[in-house]
Amino acid sequence: MPKDRVLLLVSLDTEEDNWYRSRDDVTVENICELRRLAALFDRLGVRPTYFTTYHVAKEPEAADVLREVCDGDRGEIGAHLHPWNTPPLTEAFVARNSMLKNLPAELQLAKLRELTAALEQAFDRRPRSFRAGRYGLGPDTVASLGACGYRVDSSVSPFINLEKMDDGPTFVGAPITPYRLGRSAGCTWPGSRTAQACSDACR
Repeated sequence: MPKDRVLLLVSLDTEEDNWYRSRDDVTVENICELRRLAALFDRLGVRPTYFTTYHVAKEPEAADVLREVCDGDRGEIGAHLHPWNTPPLTEAFVARNSMLKNLPAELQLAKLRELTAALEQAFDRRPRSFRAGRYGLGPDTVASLGACGYRVDSSVSPFINLEKMDDGPTFVGAPITPYRLGRSAGCTWPGSRTAQACSDACR
């Protein structure tokens, strides 16, 4: 790629209408608007990743729209895990549990397996890219991603600290360039660590 060109990655959280966390009356009417957006992407030559939630995959009309906008390899279906309404729903419905990292490791894995199966069934392809709802990635999540065959995570947001928001992760010190996440580590480092140290530890 020429030095004067910028590589642009486009992704969308493709999720339910409910702006606030909800397990009841979940709707996905907004998904139909993706057709107009996809037409713009086509004109610009953009191939986006649609990070897609469980409820979108399970709603036939919404899934139809996503199949349409991705037809001909025009887009990628990724996984977007909202723990508060992705089964199994065995945990308490409290704010802290909306951060995937705060759930027991076995429950994180169970939810990821449910989401992965729903996406594979709806779109006849196994997702390889992942983004945690609310960016709630933790070390146990990383291990689950490896166990389920994911190759790319889009949850890490360098410079962002979400610890005061429902005990979320901190990504302060995470590299700003691509790197490998370690199954037993995760990249939630304190600011005192350098990006290089984080990169080395996560290989």
